[in-house]
Amino acid sequence: GALATLVRLLIIDEVHLLNEDRGSVIESLVARTLRLVESAQVMIRIVGLSATLPNYRDVAEFLCVRESGLHYFGAAYRPVPLQQQFVGMRARNTVQRLKDTNQTCFDRVCKSLREGNQAMIFVHSRKETVSTAEMLLEMAEEAGELELFTGGSAQAGKRSSSSGTKQVRDSRLRDLLPMGVGFHNAGMLRPDRSLVERLFTEGQCRVICCTATLAWGVNLPAHTVIIKGTRLYNAAQGCFVELGMLDVLQIFGRAGRPQFDTFGEATIITEHAQLPRYLNLLTKQLPIESRFITRLPDHLNAEVVLGTVSNLAEACRWLQYTYLVVRMRKNPLVYGLTYEQLMLDPDLQNALVKILRTAAQTLQECRMVRFDPHTGTLGVTEAGRIASHFYIQHETMRLFLEELRLDEDQLEELEDGSMPVTDISEARLLYLVAQASEFEQVKLRDEEVSELRRLSQNACPIEIKGGLETAHGKVNVLLQAHISRAKVKEFSLISDLNYIADNSGRILRALFEFALSRGKSSLARLLLRYGQMVEHRLWYHRHPLAQFVGMHADLLYRLENCNASLERLCEMDASDIGHLLRHPRSGDMIKRYVSHFPHLELEAQVQPITRTVLRIRLTIYPSFRWEKRYHGAGSMRWWVWVEDHHGRRLYHSEQLLLTELMCKPKRDEEYAQHQLTFTVPLVEPLPPFYFISVLNDRWLGAESSLEVPIRDLDLPSSDEEHTALLDLQPLQVSQVIPDPKQASIFKYRHFNPIQTQAFHTLFHTDENVLLGAPTGSGKTVAAELAILRLLREHPDQSTLYIGPLKALVDERGKDWRKKFGDRLGCRVCEFTGEHSPDPGVLNRAQLILTTPEKWDGVSRGWRQRPYVRRVGLVVLDEVHLLGADRGPVLEVVVARMRHIAEHLQQRVRVVALSTALANATDLADWLVVRRPLGLYNFLPSLRPVQLRVHIAGFPGKHYCPRMASMNKPTYAAICQHSPEKPVLVFVSSRRQTRLTALDLIAFAAHDDQPRRFLRQQSPRTGQLLSEHELEAMLERVRDASLRHTLAFGIGLHHAGLCRGDKELVEMLFAREHVQVLVSTSTLAWGVNLPAHLVVIKGTEFFDPAQHQYVDYPITDVLQMMGRAGRPQFDTSGSAVVLVHQPKKSFYKNFIYQPFPVESSLHQQLADHLNAEVAGGQVRTHQDALDYLTWTFLYRRLLRNPSYYGLESTDPKSVARHLSQLIDTALVELERAGCLHLPPGTGGGGGGGRGALVGGQQRRSRAAAQGRALIRSRSAGRIAAYYYLRHRTMLVFGERLRDAVRKASACTSMDALLLTLCHAAEFEELPVRHNEDQLNEQLAAHVRLPPPAHLLDCPHHKASLLLQAHFARLPLPISDYVTDTKSVLDQAARVLQALVDVLAHRGLLFAVLRTAALSQQITQGRYHDQSPLLQLGPHATPRLLQCLAAAGLDLLPALLAAPSAALERHAAAAGLSQRAANQLTQAAARIPRVRMHTQVLSAQLDGDVRVRVRIERLNHRTSDPHNVYTTAQSKRLRETWWLIVGVPGSSPPADYQSDDDDAEAVTDGDSDEETLFFGDKVSKGRQTTAQQRAAVHEADDRGDEEEEEDDNDETIYPDCGELLVLKRVNFAKHTSVELVFDCPCEEMDREDRSCWIYLMCGSYMGIDQQAPLVIKCSTNEMPTADVASSTEEEE
Repeated sequence: GALATLVRLLIIDEVHLLNEDRGSVIESLVARTLRLVESAQVMIRIVGLSATLPNYRDVAEFLCVRESGLHYFGAAYRPVPLQQQFVGMRARNTVQRLKDTNQTCFDRVCKSLREGNQAMIFVHSRKETVSTAEMLLEMAEEAGELELFTGGSAQAGKRSSSSGTKQVRDSRLRDLLPMGVGFHNAGMLRPDRSLVERLFTEGQCRVICCTATLAWGVNLPAHTVIIKGTRLYNAAQGCFVELGMLDVLQIFGRAGRPQFDTFGEATIITEHAQLPRYLNLLTKQLPIESRFITRLPDHLNAEVVLGTVSNLAEACRWLQYTYLVVRMRKNPLVYGLTYEQLMLDPDLQNALVKILRTAAQTLQECRMVRFDPHTGTLGVTEAGRIASHFYIQHETMRLFLEELRLDEDQLEELEDGSMPVTDISEARLLYLVAQASEFEQVKLRDEEVSELRRLSQNACPIEIKGGLETAHGKVNVLLQAHISRAKVKEFSLISDLNYIADNSGRILRALFEFALSRGKSSLARLLLRYGQMVEHRLWYHRHPLAQFVGMHADLLYRLENCNASLERLCEMDASDIGHLLRHPRSGDMIKRYVSHFPHLELEAQVQPITRTVLRIRLTIYPSFRWEKRYHGAGSMRWWVWVEDHHGRRLYHSEQLLLTELMCKPKRDEEYAQHQLTFTVPLVEPLPPFYFISVLNDRWLGAESSLEVPIRDLDLPSSDEEHTALLDLQPLQVSQVIPDPKQASIFKYRHFNPIQTQAFHTLFHTDENVLLGAPTGSGKTVAAELAILRLLREHPDQSTLYIGPLKALVDERGKDWRKKFGDRLGCRVCEFTGEHSPDPGVLNRAQLILTTPEKWDGVSRGWRQRPYVRRVGLVVLDEVHLLGADRGPVLEVVVARMRHIAEHLQQRVRVVALSTALANATDLADWLVVRRPLGLYNFLPSLRPVQLRVHIAGFPGKHYCPRMASMNKPTYAAICQHSPEKPVLVFVSSRRQTRLTALDLIAFAAHDDQPRRFLRQQSPRTGQLLSEHELEAMLERVRDASLRHTLAFGIGLHHAGLCRGDKELVEMLFAREHVQVLVSTSTLAWGVNLPAHLVVIKGTEFFDPAQHQYVDYPITDVLQMMGRAGRPQFDTSGSAVVLVHQPKKSFYKNFIYQPFPVESSLHQQLADHLNAEVAGGQVRTHQDALDYLTWTFLYRRLLRNPSYYGLESTDPKSVARHLSQLIDTALVELERAGCLHLPPGTGGGGGGGRGALVGGQQRRSRAAAQGRALIRSRSAGRIAAYYYLRHRTMLVFGERLRDAVRKASACTSMDALLLTLCHAAEFEELPVRHNEDQLNEQLAAHVRLPPPAHLLDCPHHKASLLLQAHFARLPLPISDYVTDTKSVLDQAARVLQALVDVLAHRGLLFAVLRTAALSQQITQGRYHDQSPLLQLGPHATPRLLQCLAAAGLDLLPALLAAPSAALERHAAAAGLSQRAANQLTQAAARIPRVRMHTQVLSAQLDGDVRVRVRIERLNHRTSDPHNVYTTAQSKRLRETWWLIVGVPGSSPPADYQSDDDDAEAVTDGDSDEETLFFGDKVSKGRQTTAQQRAAVHEADDRGDEEEEEDDNDETIYPDCGELLVLKRVNFAKHTSVELVFDCPCEEMDREDRSCWIYLMCGSYMGIDQQAPLVIKCSTNEMPTADVASSTEEEE
């Protein structure tokens, strides 16, 4: 995993334990590390530490140690010499032999104590440690040698009081320690063991009786070490065995203290017959052997799950790295081989295959791998993955698979309704857990039976199956005692209890996940519950609040006696709870715990997709308060699953991760809310309902369930017919297209069958066409034929091409510029985010290519835009995306174009291109396509190049490990299906492109073909690519990862690459110099780069809105698959789809059949309805209803009513449903301040979530019943004009009100930046995994860091990126570079809207600071930095000092100075002539502007008319369409504002929103449309009370004239008063006339002074301001000009 890749040093202590039971783990670790070194080409150093070994060279060979790194030191190098004594007992009688052994041991201990030394006695059972210590004291008392142990009675008493022995829990140890004797074993409590170790180290304890674990685990040397007996019981063999030599050496190693002794003494007391054996082993040690074969199945399964082994051949290579193979070559007889076999098979291939085949068959019997004995392939299974992840032995998996029948895919349906076979009792479940092989070492001791019986009676509510007299019964009792928190008196049981608790929780979790994957819902629920009970040590029937640490036992007892459930406590207040418990003071604490207990509320919407597929939209509301001390600082995991009404079958399961931020509601919500969308199968006859359950993974009892009715669903019809492909002669291009120029745009001679069948309708008629065909079938040609007809028959009209993605539009633009632009002379104009042409260019264009969002924005003002009205052909590409997230935009665009055509009484032809559709007739009817003339809906299988699809499932619940496990199958798919032809690998993220490419390189290098994917000679063109040319190309590559992978023939393609890198990769792949291209999914839509093989590595991507991985839309998967097969080069193509195992069946069933297209307009209706209201198309409730009838939503509402929540299809129900949709949208818009609903019923208060405000709802209905108009407000018009969401207007309003409460904060730059970043447009900014840590690092270097708990908030990430942009900070990863570009693109128009919002409220200073913020964004500098930094990287600090010394530190002064002066100062600053020239060129591009103002007329308490003339002095070098900035690579246009205001504290002006009053006169060469909001103050200056009275009076009149809008009654302190704002654009000069009300009456009546500002939103330091003196009179009279320029005043 990721941790292994970080390791650079591996230290293995006691490596001689290879000979022990756990030695196989060491072999597996070393083998995996060595293979990682080879595959990843990283250096990992291995250091092995061991006791002296006879075959140390074998171990060195296993560890890959060179001779220089091998250091062997024998016994002669021991720092403290060791005297070894071997004592053999001759007595044959067991009792006598034990008596002699005790006497010998006592004598040796006394001898050591007399010499003033300490002694350690090693025995071989816990019980014997105590009996030996007691025996020593008894014999010492009999012999009168007790003082040797105690050191005298006075000292003993002192030791007893000073050493804390009174706190020892073991009574036997408490009695022994004062006598100078202690014991030590694994069954003791940790404090007791630690006390013994400390007393022995301090010398207060003279003798320790211990087991061998002390020799291995604790560094506690002594002068004398005695091994008392060498026979010990082996539980695995069921008999007594002799102590191993390694244990003897380890124990002897404890003799002698290096800092205190000159020698040590070690004695072994054994039977006389064993003396020769130990003497021989000590003098001639036997080599250690491998124990790897004993655990080979488990380790083989781990490698299969890891993905490093996929067949027996790879498994053999894996075993070559183990100690097993080293010893098999040296000592084959131990491993069942003869020397003759070794000579015939020196590489051991046959022997290894034999043992591997046996292990693989064992795993297959346990359902842990899929093993094909014929091919030797090994495939991972869910059982194997879970066993590897939770470290479960294969014997345990076999037991549970057999006993619980978890190997069955489906439950047995019982007709009599009896309990299914997988529903087991709790007693049987615990019985099976106790039988797990992990508990084999737990043995039952005779002295433990009475304690176990007591525990079973007092702490075991579940029956103990099998009785107490077995080891399984002991495990069962201790497990229940652990849950019951019982106090265990027998200390030998405490260690066993801890071991059982640790392992049982792991086993239960593993079984839970496996039962969940098999769809056993009832069993999974039981296993999860028991796993939580083990973790919390709490039975399920106890009160859930017992999980809080501070909950007192007495309160829990009262809660349980009162039956006070959580639901009941939630409904009670604190005083009622205290009264119920008869404990008033506890009410507040209980109520607080209840509020912190995790709970989710659920709402579900079911949407039938087809008759067999049901989509469920689950809305989850966290209704608890997150507290870190209870819930932690990370995430909380929940399990979401859908089960049938019997609770037996699981249809769907997934995880939900909630963080603290996700549980905090937004300001306008009662609860936070999150949506999950998933599909489940439908089987007719329909069941009555499904159950949706959400269970917390950690908290016991934190469950929520929802019953979803199913039986009454109205399923969509399935009678769709597809167009038959006729057997026609393919048409020859030159014969059917008479114009040779038009025919030349097609590169082939004949049209394919699909194009041939649709040719006549497309080229010879003006019929609307819907063409549904598989990807790669040449649908683009259909659009080109329609364009050619329009150019021939209607040359005065233009073609509009709408592509769903900018990448697709860019690709189509490149192609059509060559075809229609270069060859046919057609004017092609691309209109996307990066290309914003002038209106004049659009007016002259014959072919416009754009995205739905761009055209939606410009078509809203179609009455003012002639290029919208000129459209005669609309080409809708990938129209099946109508049901995707961006589908509503496309839907309203088509509806608007149809409405425009009907309004203008002109025909607009629609050609829609799509994949095969399941409801093509509905879409055709909506597009007014005549059937069958214009409808072509071919089957998905009718591809020109046949496609073979392979689907493989991969288990694993975690995304990143699952993606890693797919890398090797991806490499295998390339080798199998396309070893020489081009390959496309689609992944979900930029990071995955890099990781996948690196793994492919590693796999190729492992096959000794590291550059197998690089082609020196192009197979397609034959062009040679030399090494020199390749190196030159790689030097130009900016991305380091791409530069590395291209050298091996693998390209990367994603949005984070610069344009040059993308073009290079596309060129190399198109020419087939690079065989493999790893890309994100956007390539499937954009660049036309087909390949022979397509590998879709995973069908999920991370959705930042939901903070989890979600599935690709099925259309995206089909689009990616469609890239397989090159029509001109291949006769067939291959697609390999690698999916999550639970979703494999879904893709198998539905990847070959089309899905219906549904509308999602109802989910975004508010924003689009606001645009229509702002544009004047919708003025009443009936207009809104009429508007919906133009949409695809209205068509599908009747065909699939249950999908949209329609209860009945009768006209009244349909009308009611549409009215409710409109009501909801209108109320949202009014709440956001975007429109004003007619008065008449009074306002309403707030409502619960999902509910409409009562008063507002009635007011909306009143609009439908009366003639009153729905009036747009300025916020609504601003949102519509700048294409913003209505929630952004709501955020602006709320944050401005909050800023007002903080006095002058409303004008601060920090507040404006946060207001900008909290716009709804930044909600979808991705915050990926672990990016909160990157944000924390970035926050340490910015001026306005976000709170620590909001580092994963997208809005605060946007703030960090902007501040990093201002400070020119290096970004931590390449993803942040792309994110910054996205933020800058959004920020530009959001900032423009914010200016208009602030201007409408009359906030002069806030508008000025927002303009300064716009300058910061454009130039990437803070406003308090020197404006001369805009000149570029050559504006060094030394140059700034030179300019400041010359008085040129301000930009206007520098621009006015001659260029020679700047060159002279640059030379003085040490800059080269080239740098000086670049500085002068940059300075010439910054505009120099002169402003003249003239007051045309001014009436007292009336209108003021002012003419402003703006002139660009350097128009030859300054381009208004291309802002000079080094901070952004995108082409930007200048932004200018003219502002008139009164700086000072005053209430804001009330601005009229009537656009007629906002008109201004423009002349000169101004070439951009402008829209102004609030350009004029209202007639008369009224107080806030007068304002309210005027509003009420206008409401009472009920006139249909628009009332004065947005009467803001708030007093804005120290914000200035803005009188008028105008946005201007000019190339050379322009003249603008401003009209506004005369300033306030408090000024002098004759000379009323205000200021006029010319603010630039693109450059810093060139803003201008000048006083504007207004001389008022009762008659209009002109006044003198007042001129201002950059040279005069800033």
